[in-house]
Amino acid sequence: MVKDTATTAPAAPPPTPPAPPPLDDEPLRSLLGLARTLAFLVALVAGLFFLILLALGIFRIAVGGSPASLVAAAYCLIAAAVNYLTWRELPALELLASQRKYGLLKERLIVWTVLGLIFFVVVGVVLALAWVRIDLKAGPYAAAPTGNPPVCLRCGERATLIPEFGRYYCYRCSAYLW
Repeated sequence: MVKDTATTAPAAPPPTPPAPPPLDDEPLRSLLGLARTLAFLVALVAGLFFLILLALGIFRIAVGGSPASLVAAAYCLIAAAVNYLTWRELPALELLASQRKYGLLKERLIVWTVLGLIFFVVVGVVLALAWVRIDLKAGPYAAAPTGNPPVCLRCGERATLIPEFGRYYCYRCSAYLW
């Protein structure tokens, strides 16, 4: 019997993918900036409504009426506080956007989006648009435990680090990950 002595050549490394397209973060940062301005204005307006409704509630109780406006005053106070906290948090979210930390940005943004939708719809809608904008522009982004190569969320394949660009690339999807 003759043994096959031909050796298989090691697999050649895959070709370097094309350079990633430049990321345009301006629309995302614009949405976050708009939400910040709206949150500040809503906090001011809700604070003024709180004072007005509180005075009205106290007056109604003094004349023997219903304290229903005190419930509305409490809602306005909570809305003012939530929008103020949103206004305070948005610079940190803008920083995450400028650093292209989209996974962390989405995790933190969803909380403020839900609170914005509960306590003033316009702020919540603008934040929801920013949250959706991340998906529309980013496509799949990396999500992996520390120490392991990230996994493409579209196909589940391990990504490859492309050192020239400092980004991970999925060869199966032919797309860069975040």
